[in-house]
Amino acid sequence: MLATKGYRIEQTNNTDRFTLYIKGPTHLKDEIYKSIDNTNILSNAFYNDELETIIFTAETVVTLTSFVKKGCLTMSQAVKMINDLSKQIAHLEINGFSFYGYDLDDIIVINDTIFIIVNTSNLLDVVEDNIIFNSPIKLPYFSNPEVNKLTILPSKINYRSSYYSLGALILFCLLNLYIYSELDSYSELDSQLETPIDDILQPLYYTKMYWFLKRCLHKKSEQRILLFI
Repeated sequence: MLATKGYRIEQTNNTDRFTLYIKGPTHLKDEIYKSIDNTNILSNAFYNDELETIIFTAETVVTLTSFVKKGCLTMSQAVKMINDLSKQIAHLEINGFSFYGYDLDDIIVINDTIFIIVNTSNLLDVVEDNIIFNSPIKLPYFSNPEVNKLTILPSKINYRSSYYSLGALILFCLLNLYIYSELDSYSELDSQLETPIDDILQPLYYTKMYWFLKRCLHKKSEQRILLFI
């Protein structure tokens, strides 16, 4: 059995059959389940809405935490991760929900090739393009400047702020760089955020991944987009 504070995954009698149980408020669990089922990221998944579970077959299931301990993602793995998570994120946004950040354990890796978000902890409602904060939150490891600056409740930030969090997550998994610690070394005198970002992304210069991360990490949250071309 694989278990975290946000979910548990049980294997049936050492077979290739697994059952996913997501914890959290019912309406948020439902949205995560539907984002897996309706996007066909996991093609053999069966969503049982009455039992609130997803049943699927797999050879291996691990947390992203465990997966990256074996080493950084390859470029092809990182691209696949972007593709899978972006489908889930888009589905949730269409239905009025968005993540405001991510932790490694929020994501599971199936058969070393499929990446799925299975935690409701960092998921909130979106109203008129804004993520709404009505109660205190635990700051996720992969956060963003807008969430870090929240000081009062209620508060709101543009839902595209979360794209920075996804970019930071991808950067960590691909290059083992934690963007906040890297940015701390830069002077506050530099008003153009893109300059230190360029320095951080130097190993990826002018690849498709470089431009994807540049779009995610744009200084203005309203101008961030998830686009890999």
